Amino acid sequence: MNVDKLIKEKSLSQLLTESREKYRNQPAAGDATRTLTYEELGAEVDHLSAQLMRAGVGHGDTVAFMTNPSVEFMVAYLAVLQVGGIWLGLNPAYKRQELAHILADAEPDLVLFNPSLKAQSVDELRAAVGKNDSFKPQNFDDFHGREVGSSKVFLTQRDAETLQACRSKLKVSVPGALFYTSGTTGKPKGALAHQAALARIAIVQSKRWGVSTPRVLCNLPVNHTGCVGDIVGPVQYAGGYLFFMENFDVPATVNAIKTERLNALFQIPTQIISLMNYDGFEAVAQENLCLVAWGGAALPTTYVMKLRDWGIRMTTVYGSSETVASLTSSREGASVDELANSVGVPDPEFRMKIAESADRVLDFTEAKGVTGEVYVKHWTFLPGYLNLPEATREAFTDDGWLKTGDIGRVTSGGNLQLVGRTSEMFKSGGYNIYPLEIEDALESAPEVAQAVVTSVPDDKYSEVGFAFVVLATDFSTSSHVTESALIRQCKNKLARYKAPKFVEIIEGLPTLPNGKIDRKALKCLANELSKKRRTEGGLNV
Repeated sequence: MNVDKLIKEKSLSQLLTESREKYRNQPAAGDATRTLTYEELGAEVDHLSAQLMRAGVGHGDTVAFMTNPSVEFMVAYLAVLQVGGIWLGLNPAYKRQELAHILADAEPDLVLFNPSLKAQSVDELRAAVGKNDSFKPQNFDDFHGREVGSSKVFLTQRDAETLQACRSKLKVSVPGALFYTSGTTGKPKGALAHQAALARIAIVQSKRWGVSTPRVLCNLPVNHTGCVGDIVGPVQYAGGYLFFMENFDVPATVNAIKTERLNALFQIPTQIISLMNYDGFEAVAQENLCLVAWGGAALPTTYVMKLRDWGIRMTTVYGSSETVASLTSSREGASVDELANSVGVPDPEFRMKIAESADRVLDFTEAKGVTGEVYVKHWTFLPGYLNLPEATREAFTDDGWLKTGDIGRVTSGGNLQLVGRTSEMFKSGGYNIYPLEIEDALESAPEVAQAVVTSVPDDKYSEVGFAFVVLATDFSTSSHVTESALIRQCKNKLARYKAPKFVEIIEGLPTLPNGKIDRKALKCLANELSKKRRTEGGLNV
């Protein structure tokens, strides 16, 4: 199959419409409340598409939806793509300041929320919107017009004709999704994703998995490429079944694998570790799972060996919001060392280089043993950052190579091994964590004069945050300013996973001759202190 030729001819929406026709009587999606066949899913998608068009949503318009993973999410995502719109998922874990920035930057044409969300999440969304009537959030069920508990929806002849005309005008080279990812400033940047990029990962990933009728759990956030790109598209393209869970819960996940007969699992490593440490998972996994896949971080060797001993196939992938696609994946039959200590080999259709320095940039095949920034090129990558032309230019070299910001090394076996980031960003449990964002949250407290955040190694999450805090003069002798209080401050301001694991209160920050903070010295100190705390049992949980 010539994938590039196919995705130039058909959008993801068109490809998935064909899947719905081909697999119409097979189960397509389910959650705790209901299960839809492909035919029923198609009817709901078409109905919502008509509602979107009536509301004036069409080609190039952005629809923001705050929801947990659910059947409603899937219906909305597919409907937005079908009318030529741009999908913008809003994570219910976000706080108002995070939401306010995203909404102000994206200026969505429609904002929806799932009424099943906790009241606090909806309140944060409404507070972020404020008095801006153009962003006024609407209840998804009310907007959709589907009777709760019913899957019967109808499309008028006029709606059907309008929808067909809309489908025929879809272009693969236009954006289909908007993923917010932070840069060195800590302010989230909106990375646009081509419809073609979303189509490509659906085709390639489904083939790569090698599961004829995949039955897959989806519990990753709806604003994450892992959810939208790695799971939803590939499973739908293959005619498989998606079971949605609102969040990650170990006992509930194990039960779902058993009761929903799930045969493939795509999770971030921290989730896999938690599952594998749970009594009873081994038996359920061996009975049901034929594939376990992960991305976003490394899975420790111990767990890779266990999965191998259980007889379960494994694969790991590496990609980004800017590429959508998995740039690399492990070879079939990869060794334990390759699975645990590399992200596999490059997709043969992508071009990849290793930039050891500005003057020495080598093709991947010629870079064995070389360490440098990973550069990639393909026509589907990053059409641009929304409203940020300068950042878009900086993301590419003069000759069009996308600079990933990841530092990689090519192993003797031809695999890519990631060794770090070009910036101070670090990954914790598969999530990108940006120090400045956490520093701002800490420094918003009146007790804090200065804050610097770095990362330290962690067995479970790969890396965790370590914050150094200098107290304001009025609070320098206060016993009420504690590590737990400062961590709680971060959790109140940001999504919980962004909060640092450790906070060390110090009298002053080391500086360089030019007056800037010596972050290298602080990182060394953080490593020493975290090791000491773990040894002495002072780990903050």
